[in-house]
Amino acid sequence: MKNNEDNLARDACNDTLEFIQKMSYQYDPLMTAAYMVIQGFGLYKTLLSSEEYELMCEKIYNERHRIKEL
Repeated sequence: MKNNEDNLARDACNDTLEFIQKMSYQYDPLMTAAYMVIQGFGLYKTLLSSEEYELMCEKIYNERHRIKEL
């Protein structure tokens, strides 16, 4: 089960990176990043309770230094 979840996560990551690459041919990368962040936070806000959303935002902010450049 864990292996399948790892494969799904890897595939989702690869698909997202491919999408970003395709978007960069047509749009400014900063615009792409901004809209991806906005949509991501919108998903979190839709799927999580208010408390969970706040915790997720805090977690993202606290882990911001761990983000790697593409």
